[in-house]
Amino acid sequence: MARNWLKGLLSAVGALLTGFILLALIDGPEGAADQLLTLIIVAAAIGAARARPKSAYLPALLALLILQWPLAAPGDQLALALAGRSEVLLQAGEKAVAAGQIEAGAALMDRAMRANPRSGKVKATAAALKLAEGRTADAFALGNAALKDYEHPTFKIARTRRDGTRNVALYVAGKAAADLGYNDEAMALLTQAVLVDPENGAIHWEMAGLFARDGLWKEAADAYQRVIANAGSVDRGLVVQAYRLWGEALVRLGRLDEAMTALKTSVDRNPGDAMARLDLGAVKMAQGRVTEAMADLRAASDGLRAEGNPAAAQAEQLLSQANDYIYQGYAAKGRERLNSGDYQGAIRWFKKALALAPEKDTAELDLNLAQAHWQLQLYDQSLEYYREAVAVAPLSPRARHSLGWALGATGQFKEAEAEVKLAIAFYSSGAPELPAAHSLLGLIYEVSGKREAARTEYLTALSLDPNDGRARANLDRVVRAAQVSEAGGR
Repeated sequence: MARNWLKGLLSAVGALLTGFILLALIDGPEGAADQLLTLIIVAAAIGAARARPKSAYLPALLALLILQWPLAAPGDQLALALAGRSEVLLQAGEKAVAAGQIEAGAALMDRAMRANPRSGKVKATAAALKLAEGRTADAFALGNAALKDYEHPTFKIARTRRDGTRNVALYVAGKAAADLGYNDEAMALLTQAVLVDPENGAIHWEMAGLFARDGLWKEAADAYQRVIANAGSVDRGLVVQAYRLWGEALVRLGRLDEAMTALKTSVDRNPGDAMARLDLGAVKMAQGRVTEAMADLRAASDGLRAEGNPAAAQAEQLLSQANDYIYQGYAAKGRERLNSGDYQGAIRWFKKALALAPEKDTAELDLNLAQAHWQLQLYDQSLEYYREAVAVAPLSPRARHSLGWALGATGQFKEAEAEVKLAIAFYSSGAPELPAAHSLLGLIYEVSGKREAARTEYLTALSLDPNDGRARANLDRVVRAAQVSEAGGR
């Protein structure tokens, strides 16, 4: 009798070991551990049958075997209490997370890890949850622990059912490493993951970010392109961002036409993406399409300012550059027309420039507009622009000088005298325009009948510039007039 029971025990142990080894080869060590309760029941049934072939133990143990499966149904709380299988706990945890019960799901996964501490699958899933919760360091540690479990020899022999969760561990550990700044380790992990699942856009996304962080723009561009090519495996929002970041990488590589296409696609898919608008505007600026760029840069500036994004300053700087570029072009066309005698054309271009000009340059444009109107004998309009130039730049000797000349030419001598005196006061001592200002003031005095004052101003002009032929001619005229007047008096 004892001999039969010994044989039964040996048979049970042998069946248990054989079953465990077979399951480990097929399903990995964690899979075998998950099925340990089933293996024990089966081994006990075999042992009982060997020891007491005619007893009632065999049907009873077979009944227990049959009953064990419903008890272990995923999510069944009685199964969790009685069976304690890590696979059941894991599935229950996944269901809880899917239902939004994050804390309950995390607790179930912790129980699953305690039920089978060597289960890489459980650890990989728990690591993914911790990463989603923002617990990056914990996710990194768990992901690496899962990978160590996957290094078990039996897992290396038979991977058919566990490669998927091993790749989850690689991805989670790699992403967590990247978030923690462990670039080299992250790249090594993600490279392994992408070899197993080359069509996983999420892995390519993480690798692209690492390449960009290291300044490897060619590799980053290629990786973002692979994210787009595998759009079905990632969130739509990431795909739209991938187009923008692909465009940025292409800009770094100097491939502006390709960058334009990528960034335009990003903007078309998400018109509210202010950063994409900023990048698109910058590319258009680089291509010389400045007018088009301004629309994108305005939208970018408004959007980024509303978001409180500091990149708004960059958008505004580029917008200012675009504005200045167009203004300078308009002003140059105006000067070209003025010099060629096309005064109407000059007025048209100067007015367009004036609408975009920075405040410091509006006085110069007003003076140019005044000159063009004067040439067309539109004296009232010309005087308006001269006065506007003085209003904008009241300390400008050139503006005061020009207004004084125009007032004198239209017979407004008293006001002209005041403006020219201010111009003389504002000019620096060595200014080349100073002799002409004294000469103009002398002329105003002369036509006003103040010959002695006029003579003094002409002499001052000549003292500053002895080669001033006009001042000398004016002085001679005043002297002769004075001589004639004295001769007539005698």
